[in-house]
Amino acid sequence: MKKLLKIILCTLGIAILLIGLGTGLAAVFFDWNRLQGPIIQVLNERSGRTVEINGDIDVDLSMTPQIGISGITLSNADWARNSQMFKAEKLAFSIRLRELLHRRVVLPEIILTKPEIDLER
Repeated sequence: MKKLLKIILCTLGIAILLIGLGTGLAAVFFDWNRLQGPIIQVLNERSGRTVEINGDIDVDLSMTPQIGISGITLSNADWARNSQMFKAEKLAFSIRLRELLHRRVVLPEIILTKPEIDLER
């Protein structure tokens, strides 16, 4: 009976380890560009503007992941002189995952490369 219990626990431990390893490898090698469509859709709905991503999405996973989006634009209001309110060659930011568990968004770092911002009243 003890031997059977040891075999079951060992098998269960190995299965959990393999699932964790597989999930970790999938996250590391995941093509984050597949999420461009859903990300754009959510940003369009929440901002009320047209958002475009004309480059890649890169994610470096950690407890404070670094996310980079290349070629991002945000359209301006219809009455504005310029058609784009925001454009950047690259937007990179990090986010604290622990704070997300408490429903707080904490971005300790935001980096804009070649930003163009047109604000009007």
